[in-house]
Amino acid sequence: MTISNYNKHLSCSICGRIPTITLLKVSGPELVLKQKCPEHGERLFKIPLIEKPHLMPHFRMGIFRCYKCGQDATVDHVKFDGPWALIKCRCERHGRSLPYQKIWSTIYTESSFQGLNSSPTANEIENYSTTLNCVSCGKLGTILVLKVIGPEIFIKQKCPNHRVVTYTIDLFQRDLFLPTIRRAIYRCYKCGEDATINLIKTSGHFTVVKAKCPKGHFGLPYQKIWSTIFAELSDEVHTTPLSSQPAFIEKTPAKSSGNINFCPNCGSRISSTEEKFCGNCGVAIQ
Repeated sequence: MTISNYNKHLSCSICGRIPTITLLKVSGPELVLKQKCPEHGERLFKIPLIEKPHLMPHFRMGIFRCYKCGQDATVDHVKFDGPWALIKCRCERHGRSLPYQKIWSTIYTESSFQGLNSSPTANEIENYSTTLNCVSCGKLGTILVLKVIGPEIFIKQKCPNHRVVTYTIDLFQRDLFLPTIRRAIYRCYKCGEDATINLIKTSGHFTVVKAKCPKGHFGLPYQKIWSTIFAELSDEVHTTPLSSQPAFIEKTPAKSSGNINFCPNCGSRISSTEEKFCGNCGVAIQ
């Protein structure tokens, strides 16, 4: 599916406007997305997490938008609660009288204007490349647990020569650490050599992985990695092409207050109010 098709699916099926995203979270291998069009009500999507990189431009447009009038809005303030970023936007027309939007914190930091204006350079990433190394021997340890707690990323790491350590890094600096985090995930727990991922499964907010050591070490532990971060790092996600068919699993259509201008199934424009079926996907127009 092309980016333009994603935009059609995530736009209001009646008026074609970009709805405000009121809730966006990760649930296992899926993204749960709740939208509200100011004229035609709310609807719910479930989208495979693997599609997230292709949807980020639309998420940015949907998050920073007034809940009441649909115009562009700015963030008035943000507070973090567990895995959530609770956002209150400010609209020129409606001021601060807008509800909080519940956005998964890792997706918010990637979508935020601060993140868009502060992409790290290659030199900055290189300066952080040894930050996660063992303080005793200088080797890069294996990440056993990585999760988001409010505005921080919690990491539990084991060097093959020394003890387990835990620490936190600023969530807004995640892009500086991502290359090193990836190397520390794809690593043997026992010898510290680069490894491949042998098993992947989901458990709540985590992707649980098991590495395969090139030296044949057995009994490697499961590694628990926050799903949204693992989705950006894994080879499986980055080598997967755009789907040829719609990837949306479930959708609650918007409430109609008049003629249907867009197909509720595929998002294509309906050229005439007398049409009974969509000319693109063939679904019946109610």
